[in-house]
Amino acid sequence: MNDNPAVDAPLLFFLFLRDPRSRVATTRRRLRGFPDEGPNIEYTTLNRAHILSTVNRVLQDGILDLFPALPILLAPSALGVYQTHASIAAFHPRALCMWYRVPLHLRRRMDGEFAIAIFIPTTPPLSAAHFAFVLLNLTYWAIHSFVEDYYFDPANIPRLRNLAYALTPSAIHAIAVFSDIEAAYNEVYRQACQTPTTHFCQVNQAPLSVWPHDERELLNPDVVLECYVHTRALAAI
Repeated sequence: MNDNPAVDAPLLFFLFLRDPRSRVATTRRRLRGFPDEGPNIEYTTLNRAHILSTVNRVLQDGILDLFPALPILLAPSALGVYQTHASIAAFHPRALCMWYRVPLHLRRRMDGEFAIAIFIPTTPPLSAAHFAFVLLNLTYWAIHSFVEDYYFDPANIPRLRNLAYALTPSAIHAIAVFSDIEAAYNEVYRQACQTPTTHFCQVNQAPLSVWPHDERELLNPDVVLECYVHTRALAAI
């Protein structure tokens, strides 16, 4: 990693579910406190299709082979600030995931049947690599849960359909929208029912999962509420 990154290198990266530059989206974005683009703030809208297609190659290529491509797509223009190569540290993030069934009236807008709200407490230089690992690991696990069904249809394999995120120097909040992850959702729900006081969001009763599986700090109600508030704002743009 460059020990003297450029002062004007973007440190904050944002991707929204829809184009954030329209008049309506700009109003919504500003009302919810999201900044305009600037010297240290970059929107990665042009990378959306490549991000989604890269994540969806995880079953064929494996997690390791999608580094450094995915971290670079998530945090372009900041190669001296964020690590993009694979490493032991990159593969050991902590993450909280809040699982939703997307309401029928929102599925066309969000482009999927399920959404996972993600909170990753992380700092440079590992932020982009941690985020990439979490996205790839979630997708790989969702596919693995799907193909465990003997009668699975290869045409309906789980796929990441849309993504919104705020990658900042102190944390990452994201909404990952998937199709065909009902098997993974049901597994998370069953596991959450075993410890309902800690593994359901108190606001919306969404089941929660954490990475690594023995993580407990991220199940604190205040942390869960923070995840809910930040990712709800992201999804509204």
